[in-house]
Amino acid sequence: MVEDSGHPVDQSLVRLLIAATVLPVGVTAGWLAHRIGQTGRIAAPGLVAPATSALGVGVLAGLPYVGESLGKATSATLVAVACWGAATVALATGCRALVRRGRTRTAMAALVLGGLAVVELACAVYLSVAPVGTGTSVTATLGAYPALLVGAGTDVLGDRAGELTETLKILPQLLTVCTAFALVLAATGTPEAADRP
Repeated sequence: MVEDSGHPVDQSLVRLLIAATVLPVGVTAGWLAHRIGQTGRIAAPGLVAPATSALGVGVLAGLPYVGESLGKATSATLVAVACWGAATVALATGCRALVRRGRTRTAMAALVLGGLAVVELACAVYLSVAPVGTGTSVTATLGAYPALLVGAGTDVLGDRAGELTETLKILPQLLTVCTAFALVLAATGTPEAADRP
């Protein structure tokens, strides 16, 4: 939009501004998940939150126009979101078990590091499935998520940064917020809610 007005725009600055919006939205999602988790109205939050988030993102990916803003390749988006959902369920379930055993600090560390790893994995899977250049593999795309999320893509990823950003679109940001919501909800859900069938 700004480029159309005749003013030059630094694309890395644009990516950084987009990435900066993830922090307040992610914190708000975490706060909301904590509030919902404390009410005890969601049974098995470690399964329900990631599964419903993955289903919601999958439905959005299939919609015309909206799906194109999530990722360039719909099939790659669906595969990446399915992998994200399965990995998030496993992480949330493991961390919920740690919380029940009273190992809250270990669980919180696992949630933060595991949450970053889950979104990194989803981005790597997306980029390995989507038609991005030649010879793209999961190992070749590791590191794309944090580099693109903070707008440092060209420094870390070189010439492929613009291509990867155009392919991934807003999927990393959306999955970051979904991860924050799902994992906080799983970690802070009341024991009564977690024990319900």
